[in-house]
Amino acid sequence: MFMELTRRGFGASSHPESGYADQRLADDVLQVLDSFKLVTPVLVGHSMGGNELTTLASQHPDRVSGLVYLDAGFDPKDFPTNDPAYVELTSNLPPNLLPHLPSFPASEWHAVGHQSVRHAVSAIAEGTKKRDYSNIRVPVLSLFATVRPTDDPLHKDLPTDPELRAAVEAFDAITMTYITKYEESLLAAVPTARIVELPGANHYVFLSNEADVLREITSFIAHLTSTAF
Repeated sequence: MFMELTRRGFGASSHPESGYADQRLADDVLQVLDSFKLVTPVLVGHSMGGNELTTLASQHPDRVSGLVYLDAGFDPKDFPTNDPAYVELTSNLPPNLLPHLPSFPASEWHAVGHQSVRHAVSAIAEGTKKRDYSNIRVPVLSLFATVRPTDDPLHKDLPTDPELRAAVEAFDAITMTYITKYEESLLAAVPTARIVELPGANHYVFLSNEADVLREITSFIAHLTSTAF
């Protein structure tokens, strides 16, 4: 059984002005689990959804059997956009050389309008806490969208201009430094966590790397099932 939960402020869910802090969002998820009498499901979260996953599993480890982070393993309080060097590199790179993100799903924009979505995203960012995995007691799968190594033949975005190429390589290096920090933070608290890097994937890994994501989640759930008995 698969169930998709659309958090407050998105899609057909309610769009209140407040209630976007980690705790409130986690409580929303718990209420849904209670309403549908879901005892110990596997929770899958994308991007900011990692906030709810971490908070809920930390407080109610008996209510989940596993967590899947889809490019959701970053620390909201330690993000590259807060790094002046990263911001400077970003501003100096042509748009076509920045990591490509697909457009936000059109159905979401049409359902609630741009302003509502922007408000929800901004409110979630303001209400989030520093990521703390120390109380996670369930199996974890975390998939990260990573940059391709410069010597990877599939890395087609490297320019021939020496200065631009150096800027892209520096941008990639800083990006990977942050991703490595996120991975190490998770593994320090949950040593058994499975981390999967997807070089060249974009933030919406379930779109850019659908087959990889389905394979990893299927394997993760199968392992949980086989070890539950």
